[in-house]
Amino acid sequence: MHTVTKEEVRFALTKQPGEDYPALDGDGHGLLTPEYFEGQIPETWDISELERTHKSGGGKHDIFIQGERVEEMKAIHTLELHYWVARQIEIAFPGELNRSWEGMMGRGSIARNIMNAIQAWVDADG
Repeated sequence: MHTVTKEEVRFALTKQPGEDYPALDGDGHGLLTPEYFEGQIPETWDISELERTHKSGGGKHDIFIQGERVEEMKAIHTLELHYWVARQIEIAFPGELNRSWEGMMGRGSIARNIMNAIQAWVDADG
């Protein structure tokens, strides 16, 4: 099993050239194809366990790809990526991450608080 490093996490928090957002951007609502993360997260990270087939649910739960509604999409939920990175940090560095998102409601609020906790962890002690 690969152990994450601060340098790797810093990379995922940083907007890469040619991209609009970093992989960890505090978005808790997005569904992104696994290919989206190529070049945005370290190559050593295997996030394939986060891939799911998501189905359109009607109304605000419909899924669109390039403006076209689709019945289903193989994707990674952005909130799950935030949780995954936090778990990897906690495995490698027990007790170092401030779990400020616990007890919060709302996917966006949770993702932003996870991202902020991860950023604070990266910035601590160099």
